[in-house]
Amino acid sequence: MSDYKEIINRVNNALQIYSDKFSNQFHLKIPKNTINKINLYRDNYFPFLKDSVYKSNLCYLLQLVDYQLWLYKVFKPSLSLENAYFYQLLVTLGIITESLCSTILINPLIISQPEDRSMGESSDENQAILQFINKNSFIKNIFLLEKLNILRPHSIDQIQKIRIDIRNMVHIQNWEGRLYETLNCTLFEFHLKRFRDFIVELKNEINMDFTEADLKKQIGFTGENEEYPGRIFEYNKDRGFGFIKCEKLNSNIYFHISDFITKNIQVKKEMSVKFTVIETKKGIQAKNIEPLNNDATY
Repeated sequence: MSDYKEIINRVNNALQIYSDKFSNQFHLKIPKNTINKINLYRDNYFPFLKDSVYKSNLCYLLQLVDYQLWLYKVFKPSLSLENAYFYQLLVTLGIITESLCSTILINPLIISQPEDRSMGESSDENQAILQFINKNSFIKNIFLLEKLNILRPHSIDQIQKIRIDIRNMVHIQNWEGRLYETLNCTLFEFHLKRFRDFIVELKNEINMDFTEADLKKQIGFTGENEEYPGRIFEYNKDRGFGFIKCEKLNSNIYFHISDFITKNIQVKKEMSVKFTVIETKKGIQAKNIEPLNNDATY
């Protein structure tokens, strides 16, 4: 027992000596102005956006890039680790690019909260439209930005080029996972500078005069009494739900068997239907569904 206590004491003494000698070397303080404050991003980069959780997320991602660049300069990883580091940062720029497009589109739906700049959200009645935009592909959201005249052709071209270049850079692995190209700090900072320059210029190029009504009209959702044509795209008979493909709404709309006006109907794929919609927290849902032509079976 005494030998055991002696060993414990020696270990504790050794740990204390190690801590006293080396702990100060691991205390890393981020130099002042290395990472921009969140309000600098909010007010200087995105003054055209209402304060919201979506705008704040864009700013936090930009802070993350700054922070990771600082970490790189402190620890200087090399070889494959350096490659992985900057591919991760490049993917982050891609996420910011796509998020920026969707955040611009949902801006008219946002209700800001003056007491907390990071808490602005869309109202419950607009959750379906918000989800529609968030689920859209980058290309579809770019199409909406163009159709609503939010971005000029020059800006549309720029943001598409940024996204395509990022995509091409991160899609260079072969089947064994080996990288065809290396990505170092100099090359990444080229992409980062171009991205930052675009954001800075954007506040002078963007047109944010579009309204909630303009957005809904462009998407094709005009209200709960509007009838839409579509066809059954998918149906789970056992669970009684499926999706209607609607070209006018540019989306697949959820429905339940109980949403059909006629009961005891046998739903089948490719069935042509007409329907109205309601907005729910989970998205747009079809209601008052009726078969078209002779597609109905009972």
